[in-house]
Amino acid sequence: MDKYKMMDDAYKMASNYHANQFYGSHSYMYHLEMVANSVGDNPEHIVVAYLHDLFEDTNCSVEEVMALFQDNIVQSVSDLTKMKGETYSEYITKVKSNPIALHVKIHDTLCNLTESVKTQQWGRVRKYSKQLGLLCGGNDE
Repeated sequence: MDKYKMMDDAYKMASNYHANQFYGSHSYMYHLEMVANSVGDNPEHIVVAYLHDLFEDTNCSVEEVMALFQDNIVQSVSDLTKMKGETYSEYITKVKSNPIALHVKIHDTLCNLTESVKTQQWGRVRKYSKQLGLLCGGNDE
């Protein structure tokens, strides 16, 4: 698949599914664009950045993503989704086992941390600081 079409399809899918959602006082796309703009120039990372919250925060199905994107994209988005009944430790371990998911989750966490500092949400600053430590090699507890 053409990398520009793939990135465009991911942007459109995310825009559609997150259309009525907010990230603080911003549209949800503000957050997704922050993450996508921070992950570098690898098209797969950009696509996963746009799609990383689809399964957790929308009614988008795995089948819909599978219809447009290759298996490693679908797997990465799935690995970025905390499943019902999954412990936080299990979730972090799953993310860390997938290089694309880990890369995107680190950038997602950095964006959340930055926004939390900007808005002076100190509890979230602590949460995302700890999460960043776990993702970057700390123990999973």
